[in-house]
Amino acid sequence: MNIYIELEVTNREFESRLLLAFEAAYRNFNVYIAYRKDIQDAALNSKISPGIIHMKDANGTSDQIQIYDKLKKLGFKITAQDEEGGFVYDNYSVFADGRMTDGLSFRFIDYLFCWSKREKDYLFEKYKNLNTKFLETGSPRFDLNKKKFVKEYKNDFYQKYKIKKKFILISGLSFPLSLRRFADRIVIDSLMVKKEDRDAQENKAYLGEAESILSTRAFISLIRFLSKNLDDYDIVLRPHPGTLKGDWEKIIGKDTNVKIISDGNISDFIINSELLIQKNCSSAFEATILGKKVITFFPNLLIKDNEKLYDFLNNLGVIASSKEKVLELIKDISNFEYPNINKNEINNRISFLFDDSLSFLKIVNCWEKIRNSFDSNKNIKGFTRRYHQYYKLKIKKLIKKIFFQPQTNVNVHDNKLKNFNYKTLEENKKKFIKNYNLKYIDALKVDIIEDKILKVSK
Repeated sequence: MNIYIELEVTNREFESRLLLAFEAAYRNFNVYIAYRKDIQDAALNSKISPGIIHMKDANGTSDQIQIYDKLKKLGFKITAQDEEGGFVYDNYSVFADGRMTDGLSFRFIDYLFCWSKREKDYLFEKYKNLNTKFLETGSPRFDLNKKKFVKEYKNDFYQKYKIKKKFILISGLSFPLSLRRFADRIVIDSLMVKKEDRDAQENKAYLGEAESILSTRAFISLIRFLSKNLDDYDIVLRPHPGTLKGDWEKIIGKDTNVKIISDGNISDFIINSELLIQKNCSSAFEATILGKKVITFFPNLLIKDNEKLYDFLNNLGVIASSKEKVLELIKDISNFEYPNINKNEINNRISFLFDDSLSFLKIVNCWEKIRNSFDSNKNIKGFTRRYHQYYKLKIKKLIKKIFFQPQTNVNVHDNKLKNFNYKTLEENKKKFIKNYNLKYIDALKVDIIEDKILKVSK
C-alpha cells in the first residue's frame, strides 16, 4: 500500500516526515514525501494508485473540500495533522474555528491526529457525530525533543555551520513583506473569519503588519547592539521560513560575529546554543522542553499586540523590554532565573512530551489499521522517476545558479522547500541511526526520484 505524506516547510517538518516514512516503509508500505499540490494533482489525475494521503492540515476551504470529495471517490484514504497545531493559543477554539471552517473537512478525513487531549476534547464536543475520527497522538515533530534521544554534538555542529564560538540563537525573525505581497497578506487574514466580521479583522491585519515592521526594526537594533558588545559569542539568526535569508544579510551587513543560517532543523541549533532570544516563536517551547534558557525580547513599541494570542510563548522566557536588559541577562547567564514551568500546562498543549511514548509510532499504527481494511489494488502505482523531466529540471536549476537569479524571483513555495535535497536526507539518516538507534534505516531504499519527491520503501 502507498502512503503519500504532504510537506510544507522542509526545515520545520522534514525530520518528522522522515521518521514517519522510515517506520512505515519498515512495515512494508511504499512511502512518498512531496509538496501538497504535487501529491493531489497526481492523485486527481490517476497518475498514482489509491492509498493513504497524509495531509498537512484539515483545511476546510471550498476548493479543498472539492478535492477531498474527488479523492474519496477515487478510493483514497485521508489522514491529517495540522502542522500549526494551535498549541500556542490559550483559547484553542480561536485557532480551530479559523483553520477548520466549521469542520466540513471531517466528513472526508478518515482520521485527524490531535496534538493534545485539549484538541481532541474540543473536537469531540463540537463534532460529536464524527468523534471516532479524532485520535490523540501528540506530534512527531516533538519526538525529536525527547531527552533520551537528544544529544549535543557541538564539535560536528560547529564545524558544519562554521561557527567559531559559543553562540546566542535568535529565532523566528520575520522580515515584513519579504515574500508574500501586502495585499495577499491582508486578504488571507480577513478570510479567516465570517463575512460580517471581516472589516474588524482587516483592521487587525493592518495593525499586525505595522507591529511586525516596528518589531523587526527593534530586533535589527538589538542584533547590531549585541554584535558590538558581545566579544565572547557568535550570534546566530534563524529567519522565519516565509522570509528570505538575503533580506537579512542586506540589512544586518557583514558583522563577523553575526551568522544568518536558514539550513537545518532548529532543534539542533537550540540544543547547541547557550540561550535563545525570541518573540512570539514556537522555538521558545522547544527550548523550554530541552532545558535551555530563553529571553523574550518585548520592546516598547508604538503599537501593542492587539490580541494576546502569544502570551504563553512569551512567558516561557525572561522578558526584556530593552536591548540593554538583554545584554545584562546574557552577561549574567549563569545566574538569571528561569520562569516557573508548569508541566501540566505544557502537556495540555502537546501530549506525551514527558514520557517515553513516540507519536510517529502511534500514527503508523493507525495507518496499519487502515491497510488491514483497505481494498488494495495489486498493481500499486506510485510516483516514478521521469528521467527526461528529472534531468531537465536539474539542468534548468544549474543554469539559474550559474547565471545569477535575483532573489526577488524566489516564491514562497520554493523558499519553504529549499533544503529538500540529498544532503539533508543523508544528514538525517545518519542522525536517526546514531541518536534513535533506528538501524533498520540502512535496509531501506531511499531516493529523491524527482524534484522534491522522495520515495522510501523496503
